[in-house]
Amino acid sequence: PGTADFTTKDVCFGEDVQFTNNSLNAVSYSWDFGDNTSSTINGPTHFYRVIGKYTVKLHVTDGNGCVNTMTKQVEVKVKPFADFTTDNRCDGKAVPFVNGTLYADSYLWHFGDATTSTTKNPSHIYPADGSYNVTLYADNNNGCKDTFYGAVDVYPLPDAGFTANDGCDGHAVNFTNTSTGASTYNWTFGDMTTSTATSPAHTYPAAGTYPVTLTASTIHGCEHTASANVTVNPSPVVGFTASTACHGEATVFTNSSTINGATLTYSWDFGDGNSSTATSPSHTYAAAGKYTVTLTATGSAGNCSEMMSKTVVVNETPTAGFSTSNVCDGSAVSFTNSSTGATAYSWDFGDGTVAEGLTVTKSFDNG
Repeated sequence: PGTADFTTKDVCFGEDVQFTNNSLNAVSYSWDFGDNTSSTINGPTHFYRVIGKYTVKLHVTDGNGCVNTMTKQVEVKVKPFADFTTDNRCDGKAVPFVNGTLYADSYLWHFGDATTSTTKNPSHIYPADGSYNVTLYADNNNGCKDTFYGAVDVYPLPDAGFTANDGCDGHAVNFTNTSTGASTYNWTFGDMTTSTATSPAHTYPAAGTYPVTLTASTIHGCEHTASANVTVNPSPVVGFTASTACHGEATVFTNSSTINGATLTYSWDFGDGNSSTATSPSHTYAAAGKYTVTLTATGSAGNCSEMMSKTVVVNETPTAGFSTSNVCDGSAVSFTNSSTGATAYSWDFGDGTVAEGLTVTKSFDNG
């Protein structure tokens, strides 16, 4: 007589069940897979569409038409469904991994940089920027496994940097941006003002030391910051007055320049090719005329300089002269004025009387 016999094993959902037919003296086979499906193949495989336990029957028929049956159970076990989501991050920031796996009891992460984790929802800091392939292995207590593959990008950071000259009060400080790998910039100048220019110029409201910060950002929002102090030195307030002199006389210059928190040195340009470094010099011009005089004052802190120019007038010195003729007693004497370069005239007749005017006459008493 024929003898029905077969072996099989439990599987995880999604796997085919393999049936190995060990029957003897059989000429035909009839399989009942327990899910309303059947087969007449000697050693079939079967895919179950639903998780569960199934009663499988093998009916064998020998050459005499005799039938023998064997019944066994096979289980289709729950299998994990591995899944995760993540977000790209900037270099140095932890990358979060959100585990969306179903039906798992343990996890093994391979982050793509030779490091691993068994945490359900890990976060990971990568050693450098780049693209990394991430694998999640999910297991459950049934011995079933699933794997999910993903990728994460770690964006590079920019390298922020700048240079700036120490400034002078009232003058712009020029900032030179030396950053690399950035697309946008945010400056804070330390005086409650900001700028988004690449290499701005900024005028501070007063002398002092200001902490300046440059934040450089990439198109992915990755940031790097550079900071430095900028010193703004005091600038002089320049002023002077000059006397009006006649040709041959010295013009006296009175310096009224001031500066806060520093000392001053001076450079005078008298407008005639001569100069001086005195504080309040005097200067005698070689000729009458108008001269542009410039005073440059320089502070001891930061060599901050300011200048002022004024026009100085040196007047022509007049030349006095007159002529007259003898007259008879009792007649008026006429005086002919031959002076040059004068605008006003004062006469002294030598007898205790005086007069004003361009031309005068005088009657002298015969004493």
